[in-house]
Amino acid sequence: MRRILIIDDEDEILSLLNYLFTQLNFEVVISPGVLSIDEIEKISPNVILLDNKLGDKLGSDLCLEIKGDPRTSAIPVVMLSANDRIEYIAEKSCADSFISKPFDIEKLNKTVKKVMVKKVSNNKV
Repeated sequence: MRRILIIDDEDEILSLLNYLFTQLNFEVVISPGVLSIDEIEKISPNVILLDNKLGDKLGSDLCLEIKGDPRTSAIPVVMLSANDRIEYIAEKSCADSFISKPFDIEKLNKTVKKVMVKKVSNNKV
């Protein structure tokens, strides 16, 4: 089963995304805050949805850690943010893609599928 890790500090967003991805046959793991690389490695998600604003921490910093560690660097990361500079933030943090909040559920689903397919394609080369 595909596993998605959703990191967001807003309970409503976590609940909505948990429901959505459960309906799409994902095993969903949610976190209201930053996780360590060790914790992410143990969860072993196929994809990560990562909010950029996590209380007093930044998801972009965590994304750089994820992408900079050989144990987690291949995990696709989709950044989420209401920040109008999310495209720039996602690029600078080495995220695989981004979605602006408020998000369109269909666009979010397509983006997650796209980064997962890209990862599978890259692993076959």
